[in-house]
Amino acid sequence: MVGLMSRLCWAYFASSPEEIYSDESLRVEMEGILDELYSHIGDYFPNGKVPTGRNTAVKCIRLTLDPIRSEHRPLIFYLVSQPSALSAMTD
Repeated sequence: MVGLMSRLCWAYFASSPEEIYSDESLRVEMEGILDELYSHIGDYFPNGKVPTGRNTAVKCIRLTLDPIRSEHRPLIFYLVSQPSALSAMTD
């Protein structure tokens, strides 16, 4: 539930769960969203309960909250690694 809740907090409010639960009105709204979601997806899980915890094998990023690793590469890198790019430029 923690992993799902943190993703929903990001998706609906672009915030972390700590920020949502520090504001009473946002906390109530988030709990309403979770209750509605669980009522719709409960049939897909054993005993109608969503497992607690987080699946550590799943790696995903929240583009507005998590850092993005970027790496600069010079144009020559793409020309060498993608020969079709060079031929497209010369045609």
